[in-house]
Amino acid sequence: MTKAVYNILPNEPIDGEERLLKALHHTDYHNGKINSLAFFPSEEHNFKLSVDRAKLSTPKETYDRYVKGGEQSSGVCGVHASDFVNEEIQCSTDPSDDNVAHSLADFSPHGVSQRRKKARRLAAIAVNYGLDYSNIAADD
Repeated sequence: MTKAVYNILPNEPIDGEERLLKALHHTDYHNGKINSLAFFPSEEHNFKLSVDRAKLSTPKETYDRYVKGGEQSSGVCGVHASDFVNEEIQCSTDPSDDNVAHSLADFSPHGVSQRRKKARRLAAIAVNYGLDYSNIAADD
């Protein structure tokens, strides 16, 4: 992406048609399948899942930021904000100094059982869309 200046305010809702990118920890992708852990936010993160707005970040940029932070990754997948909204999960902007594209999908209003079910459905949707970026060799 070209370097541009964006004035992104925090906590702004994200349009349903916008694609949201999710960096996949190496344990989130196995045998060509995205598992539900990729979309299951932790209590440590207040049950909010970090995603990047595709209009502000490429899949490769999202991947690079993730591994630069010390994580191992298999790649990046994406779903639309409307896929989260269909699961009653609101998505909003959460820009930081080093990532203007950073946003949050808020699972916190839902109990653990519902979060698991929603994560499974979102992972299935992501599998259907396919990976946006992969660092895995074709024979893996």
